[in-house]
Amino acid sequence: MTMAVKQLVVTVPTNKKHVTKEVLHEVSFDIPTAQVLTILGPSGAGKSTLIRTLNGLQPVTTGSVPDLAGQTAMVFQHFNLFANLTALDNVASPLYLTGQQSKAALENVQ
Repeated sequence: MTMAVKQLVVTVPTNKKHVTKEVLHEVSFDIPTAQVLTILGPSGAGKSTLIRTLNGLQPVTTGSVPDLAGQTAMVFQHFNLFANLTALDNVASPLYLTGQQSKAALENVQ
């Protein structure tokens, strides 16, 4: 079974007033279920925009993407921890918003 991304177009605002830039243009591909997907390409190719879109962090302009809520994981290139918080509190911060259990999450990664 696969999940399909069809004719995905994503535009993002630029630093100029009322100006947008099309970052992804009619991108289509199939995602096999229970597989690891690697996205490679040169700088500025739209990889981060595609990943943010698949994770529901970037709105779709046109096209369709599968609902992957709770089925994906994303590691940011530049992540930041709160220096004033413990490891448990850093894990708890986003989990609090989703209702997940912080200690169980830490135990999963030992």
